[in-house]
Amino acid sequence: MTCIFGSAAQWASVKAIDPDRFERIAAYEEEFGVTIHRTESVRQRVEKAKPYDTLDPLLIEQALSTEYLEPIIVENWELPAGAFGESNGPT
Repeated sequence: MTCIFGSAAQWASVKAIDPDRFERIAAYEEEFGVTIHRTESVRQRVEKAKPYDTLDPLLIEQALSTEYLEPIIVENWELPAGAFGESNGPT
């Protein structure tokens, strides 16, 4: 969820989904005086974007859980929001 190559929209979604985790990472950047992104802090990146429109509370709850009790094989599986869609890896 908190990939170093995350886009601004992914970081905005992290903040929306798990604000405590987001704040912990933002505080680390401030404490150590370095940012994950080359030129912007995660706070600056979030200011430029909005969370994904497709955030589903049920899927968020499942993703943050330590147990998964739903079926593993499904008929119509779809990539989760942000998966493989923005190509934000190293260039």
